[in-house]
Amino acid sequence: YLLKVFPTALFCNSKCNEDKTHEDIMQMGSRLAEEIHEALKTYAVHNVIKRINFICHSMGGIIVRAALCCKISDSFKNLVHSFVSFATPHLGTSCARQGLVDAGVWMIKTFTGSLSLNQLSMTDSSDLKQTFLFKLSNEKG
Repeated sequence: YLLKVFPTALFCNSKCNEDKTHEDIMQMGSRLAEEIHEALKTYAVHNVIKRINFICHSMGGIIVRAALCCKISDSFKNLVHSFVSFATPHLGTSCARQGLVDAGVWMIKTFTGSLSLNQLSMTDSSDLKQTFLFKLSNEKG
C-alpha cells in the first residue's frame, strides 16, 4: 500500500537486531544507527535520500530513540522528518500485580537473561533515576 501512495519512496527494514532483542537497548540503538549510516552511504551516491521517516512498533520505537542518541546519528539527524510509533512502551512496561503476567515476565527475565526486558520494566537499577528509560528520557535526540 505504501508503495502505491509513495511510489518514489525507499523503504528499509532493519535487520541488525533481529536475533538480539534481549541485549542492552543502547547497544541495539547503536547497531541501528550504524545500519542507517551505512545505508545512507550506499544511497548517497545517487543523492536520493531527502528525508527519513521512522515507523516503529513496540520496542523498535525505544531502539530508534536510542539510535538517535548515538554520536553516529549526527550524520543523519537533519534528515529525520517524522517518528511514528505503535504500541511502544515509552514509559516502560508496568506490569500490574497479576500472577500469570508476573510469572511470564519472571520466566523470560530469568531464562533469557534479558537485559532489555529489565530496562523496559525499569528494574535495571534500584534507583529510578539510574534506569535506562529515565536516562533516555533526558537525552537529546
